[in-house]
Amino acid sequence: IAIENARVYEEQNRQIRYLKSLEEIGKALNSTFQLQEVLDFIVTKIPEVMNLKGCTIRLFDPVKGHLDLVASFGLSREYLGRGSIDDELSTQHAMKGEPVIIHDATIDPRISFQKNAEKEGVASILAVAIVVKKRIIGVLRFLTSERRDFSDAEINFATAVAEQGGIAIQNAKNYGKITKLITELEQHEDFLQMVIDSLDAQLIVIDLDHHITMVNHAFLEDHDLKELEILGRPCHEIIKICNPDDCPLKDIEKGKKTSACIRRIVKDNKEKYFEERATPVSAFGKKAGDDFIILTIRDVTAHIQLREEHRTKERLQGVLEMAGAAAHELNTPVFSALGTAQLVLDDLMEPQMQEDLKTIIRNLNEVSELTKKMTRITKYESKEYVGDVKIVDIRKAAEDSIPGEKTDNQH
Repeated sequence: IAIENARVYEEQNRQIRYLKSLEEIGKALNSTFQLQEVLDFIVTKIPEVMNLKGCTIRLFDPVKGHLDLVASFGLSREYLGRGSIDDELSTQHAMKGEPVIIHDATIDPRISFQKNAEKEGVASILAVAIVVKKRIIGVLRFLTSERRDFSDAEINFATAVAEQGGIAIQNAKNYGKITKLITELEQHEDFLQMVIDSLDAQLIVIDLDHHITMVNHAFLEDHDLKELEILGRPCHEIIKICNPDDCPLKDIEKGKKTSACIRRIVKDNKEKYFEERATPVSAFGKKAGDDFIILTIRDVTAHIQLREEHRTKERLQGVLEMAGAAAHELNTPVFSALGTAQLVLDDLMEPQMQEDLKTIIRNLNEVSELTKKMTRITKYESKEYVGDVKIVDIRKAAEDSIPGEKTDNQH
């Protein structure tokens, strides 16, 4: 009876020790989210509590399709490198969620590397599954240097540690994924900021309440402001060219996919044009609705000037074509009149009439010369005529169109 009482007492003390150890392990595992720290703590703490030779953790890699040794304690590299144990019966049973007890690892057929176990001094093995939400993610193995009949208390303790460890491992993995995701998001944000800062156009991100949430370097430089001075401020208070009565944001609020307007600004007696273009964007996909409005401001002065030059050229082309047509229509009657006048001059006897006819011939020659010049005009200048009316200066246009050509002083 005394011996039995002593055994029961010892068993009770062991269970109490295991419960305290389990509590300590739980606190320690919850104190870190670093996966390797969690793994190393488990394999070093358990041998201390259960008086083991060593301990290993193998986690299943779904991509590779096998168990990876991720942590170990008390075992040599030679033993750990003996080969894969995925096909061992002990491992297969453990991966089904069954605690596996190997009384003698040197002869048990459920062990593949018996000679390695003997050389390493491994006597008994207890293997339990690491389970997370009813999903087995790996195997926790306990190894002794002397043969041991693992008690129910030891098996329950090992199972509880594996379950608690599984939760800690999964939390650490999730933390690692979240940390990686945050790092990637920060990198993407930095890259995005670098991209928008490299744009020549000014870029402003505005929320649906018309408050500024992000700007690029071009905007800050143009407005001579710092980012902290404008974030969260209403956009109409910050954007210099903003016109609340003609704002593209109003069109976006009405459901338009994009809206643009041209602003004319006069500064230092110089005329400049800017395009404001607003486009709605969703941070969470099209179905989630619009969350922000991207507003770009770009200097389109050169584009506007080029367009005006093109229109001027079109008008000039019309004038030139009209001048050419008029010259063509005038050439025939002028040439005919010159010929007739020359014949009449030869027949006239009175000096006064000859002088009058010579004057007519000179005027007709001048008209003929002007029509020739009209056909050669490629650009023109205007001159004052009567009142506010302006007409084309044909002589000046002809001089400018043909370098080096000058009209006679009499013209």
